[in-house]
Amino acid sequence: MTKKEERELLEKLKHKDTYFSEAFDSVEIDLMCNNIKHDFPILMGTKNLVEYDRVVKWMKWYRRVLGNTIHSLKNTRKLVKIWEHDMGVLQVDMNRMILVLAENNQSALDTLIGHEQIKMEKVVQIKVKNNIDLTVKEKECLIKMINFI
Repeated sequence: MTKKEERELLEKLKHKDTYFSEAFDSVEIDLMCNNIKHDFPILMGTKNLVEYDRVVKWMKWYRRVLGNTIHSLKNTRKLVKIWEHDMGVLQVDMNRMILVLAENNQSALDTLIGHEQIKMEKVVQIKVKNNIDLTVKEKECLIKMINFI
């Protein structure tokens, strides 16, 4: 098919009730004819090509944002694992500290509880687990804990 035949066919489609004429208005069909005449890509300058370019740009942006989000989530997971590990280590250290204080320096332990640096419930839990005698206040706390359950 020659360029002239293509342009004639487009002109015929422009004036008929076809799917093609529904997709492209007469201005766009004239533009297509001109594109063929000058050996340009047939859809250059049409609404469809502009819409396609817009969708492609949007998809590139979406992929970039999605990639960044996935990267951030992976980093967040790593940070959460590190945090969980560190919290576990801190918890073990806290338990050891409470245990040492409970066995050797009850007044220091009472001071930490008084300043709300350590919860009384945690001290009671560790002392009970390690068979260490409870103070009167700790026994009262244990009773409250049992009644709460």
